[in-house]
Amino acid sequence: MTALLAACALFAAASANDMGSLSADAEHAAKRDAPMPKALPPRYALKVKYDRTGRSWWIDADAFKDEIAEWRVTYPNPDVESSVRTETATPTDTLFRRRFPKGEGPWDVVVEIKSRKGAKDVQKITVARPEKVVLQPAPNELVLVGQCGYGPATNLVRDILKDDLCNLYVGWHTAAKTLPEKVPDDIRNEWAKTIKARRMWSMSIYSGDDAAMQAKLKEAYDGRYLGNNIGEYASFMYQGRKECGIPMNLDLASARDKFVNRYCGNAGFGWMANFPWMFSTCGAALSCYELAGGIDFICNEQWAIGAQNVAHTSAEARGAARKWGPEYWCAWNAHEWQTTIIPYRSEQKYASCLAGFLQEYIFGTSIIVLESGAQGKQAWEYTADEPGQPKKERAKEGYDGYVAQHYRDVTKKFYDWVKANPRDRGTPETKIAMALGNLDAYLGQNGGFTVWSQHDNAATNAALWKYGAPEKTQALLEDIFFPRPKDLLEPFGNSWLAGTPYGQVDVMQVDDDSAIADLRRYDLLVFGGWNTMTPHVKDVLERYVTAGGTLVMSRPELTTRLDRDFLNYSDGDLLAPFGFLPSEGKDSEFAVKHFGKGRYYLFTGRKFPSATKEGRAAYEALVRLRAREVKQSVRLVGEGEAPQECIAYAVYQNKIYFLNMHTRRKQTFAYEMGERRFEMTLAPCEIKVVARPVK
Repeated sequence: MTALLAACALFAAASANDMGSLSADAEHAAKRDAPMPKALPPRYALKVKYDRTGRSWWIDADAFKDEIAEWRVTYPNPDVESSVRTETATPTDTLFRRRFPKGEGPWDVVVEIKSRKGAKDVQKITVARPEKVVLQPAPNELVLVGQCGYGPATNLVRDILKDDLCNLYVGWHTAAKTLPEKVPDDIRNEWAKTIKARRMWSMSIYSGDDAAMQAKLKEAYDGRYLGNNIGEYASFMYQGRKECGIPMNLDLASARDKFVNRYCGNAGFGWMANFPWMFSTCGAALSCYELAGGIDFICNEQWAIGAQNVAHTSAEARGAARKWGPEYWCAWNAHEWQTTIIPYRSEQKYASCLAGFLQEYIFGTSIIVLESGAQGKQAWEYTADEPGQPKKERAKEGYDGYVAQHYRDVTKKFYDWVKANPRDRGTPETKIAMALGNLDAYLGQNGGFTVWSQHDNAATNAALWKYGAPEKTQALLEDIFFPRPKDLLEPFGNSWLAGTPYGQVDVMQVDDDSAIADLRRYDLLVFGGWNTMTPHVKDVLERYVTAGGTLVMSRPELTTRLDRDFLNYSDGDLLAPFGFLPSEGKDSEFAVKHFGKGRYYLFTGRKFPSATKEGRAAYEALVRLRAREVKQSVRLVGEGEAPQECIAYAVYQNKIYFLNMHTRRKQTFAYEMGERRFEMTLAPCEIKVVARPVK
């Protein structure tokens, strides 16, 4: 049982003053198909579709796939600030998707089709953002803390309501477990009163609730029924050949399109369209692709597989939400299943869970769910041995046992803290971005994965299609911005908890759907892994630098190739921003040039920086130097300018949050705010809130 599910749900916009009633716009009413213009009777009656959030539009020519030999689409540039008003693409198959530009539209899309018989057809199609779309369920500062119930879950529901353990109940397969028929009427009525009095929320995961039950849940929760999480939908991205959900011999663009347009689209336009809100969880930090493909809201599976680094995975969800909107995301904590090296009867087990909850909170996550543990052990068979409790005894421990009580206690401790400390409005200040390049599929963890699950390609060319130098460099970048000190859980190893020595850093996807508005908040943008350069990406990066940004890239990230050949490329395969392409240098060498108000650093070696010891050292030194130079509102100060890797912190409009990620030791550190310097000491897993001075 690998990374489990995702439970982050979203609702519709309830007003900040009355979260009990939802506006009419809360229900999605996106038009799924747009009629063709009557004045242009087409040879091919193509379909136009929009996702439920109004992020993307699709042109669907599947009905004519046997007739079409080739087609081209000329469409509005997703970046309305570019001087290039339209762009043209040759779709990889008969389904084409692009991001809506800023604004409501309408926009004209021109489709040119050449049939297998040589006939040509040109038609103009109008696309416009849907009038009504799925909206986020609540303001970002209203943090929902959830526990997941399996089976009837009567005991968990009872204690959640009796002891105020959380404000969100997540039901495995159904959210109706809080409305059971097989409990006495007086108990059921008391539960109903508590749900309304406490303004609780509910959702399901892997749900099968029909329309009638959904209506009952909406009524029972005064509209605070969040719908369903489809669970670990995209997990094949880190699994083997047997689980792969798309063809396995594609180039990078075709693999991306199959995953985004078709695989994720099967949820948005298929069976899940019957549910009012749709969330997804995956143990890969690639939510940007799921949002592009029609998933309403993402709930990254923390602690799991590629999503091990809680800080990095939270930053990826935040970056994806900021790009695609609305700026709302969730966390599904598979803590019990994934921390199996830590015995159940150890303080570090539950201290690490609390630290992860708190870090997600300060990163801006609005729905935070504990997956398992509250009812008993699920991962007992895989968890490390404990003195006095052999494995055969573990399965006997259930709801009233040590483990379940401790998981319920730690979740309540976090929930009580949330109630006592309402989070500041909005989301954190972020001035640095770690780029996820065009067509990159870095899961969030370096390892023996196959790129885009292209297992057939990897079988014949593992050097290119298994994780290699691009992913090693991206992993290095992750370790710079989200370092995981080995001793945070001592004596156990640490794969999950990280500090933020350079402040909050987003993982921001840069591709043909990107706009300069996505990058404007960042003073520093650093590429580490794969990137297929296109004219659109080149244009966005040039304008980013010209406007004052600092950009760091390496020579192989300028390639235009789709076959992932980073070993045998030539300069003719490269498309360089500003036409700036110095001669090849040593792995440790880079060139820097000013363009407009900004700077562009380019490592001139032929290889990705992490391919050699010299390149890795030079890349790390440059990135750290540039990151220290970024003018943060609040800045950690380490001894001799060394980064403080055990502290995570976030700056909001009115508050600053400091969190000690170490589960065993207190931490004393210094930070600067403006011209002033302060010192702070935090106990293990302690969080402190500091008021930000009014300017």
